[in-house]
Amino acid sequence: QELENFSAIRDYLGELELNLSAKLYKIRQPKYTLAEAKRRDTTYSVRIYTLSQLLYVNNSKNKTESEVLLCDIPLMTNQGTFLVNGIERIIINQIVRSPGIYYKTSVDKQIHRYYTASLISNRGTWVKFEMDKDDLIHVKIDKAKKISAYIFLKAMGVTDQDIFTKLDLPEYFRKTYKEYEGLSLNETFLELHNKLRPGEPPTVKSAQQLLYSRFFDPKRYDLGKVGRYKINKRLNLDIEKNIRILTSKDVLFIINELINFRLSSTVEDDIDHLGNRRIRSVGELLQNQIRIGLNRLERIAQERMTICEQKYLRVNILVNSKPIVSSIREFFGSNPLS
Repeated sequence: QELENFSAIRDYLGELELNLSAKLYKIRQPKYTLAEAKRRDTTYSVRIYTLSQLLYVNNSKNKTESEVLLCDIPLMTNQGTFLVNGIERIIINQIVRSPGIYYKTSVDKQIHRYYTASLISNRGTWVKFEMDKDDLIHVKIDKAKKISAYIFLKAMGVTDQDIFTKLDLPEYFRKTYKEYEGLSLNETFLELHNKLRPGEPPTVKSAQQLLYSRFFDPKRYDLGKVGRYKINKRLNLDIEKNIRILTSKDVLFIINELINFRLSSTVEDDIDHLGNRRIRSVGELLQNQIRIGLNRLERIAQERMTICEQKYLRVNILVNSKPIVSSIREFFGSNPLS
């Protein structure tokens, strides 16, 4: 799965491209049997090899292919344990909040009631939508300052006409709209940058890059299959399940549901209900480590593409198994769940 999601590695000039095949891979038998691995104080693991291809973008005929060692993955024994450096270890399954959208109401110190919608992703930024006592709607991204929901929607490419035609009760958004009425798109991006990165000189390009990296880059932001299913179900959306980044339609319908939640007597969501929790199993925890290792491998490959002369470049020079192996070893050695 991670190799399928992993895009081709390109050098900084865009001249070279390295592809790791997600389909043409081989899993070799463990080097030692379980009993022998225990006796030798080594890891009971399998080696994964994959076909790698180095392409020259300007000359597609000039390409080299080679089978390379990607990583060693510890193999689970029949008892559900892993043998790492001769020591048997177990991985504890983790119960975590399920990705999705959760609505609740709270009271502040001045006994004013406010309404929130928390968008929890599988990977990446958590976003909270808030409607205060004055019926102004704000967005909180991680621990940054509050941003007007209108600014956020406009930066995501939603027009004023879309906002007022698609909301069930647009009059409740008018106060939020009036606060920044008449703002151009460029001014919207600058305002967004000031809130998310105060102290840095704001530019339209850096604000766009910031927004992209937070919500539109699949490597950094992922709602997950469960998250996409739950959001579609809760908001009655028909967005395809393979679109796991945040869309402007998601945001608009989250705000629409928040206004309806504010006005109706709907019961709030219980975040601690087991129906709103999920088990993060061994496979998923290891998958996260492999993703970290692949990202490290990408950086190393890009550096080597830049440093080495093109005529000396080979696949086995660029692809190194150490980043993924060390990432998995870190997990088994120091992770609290191991």
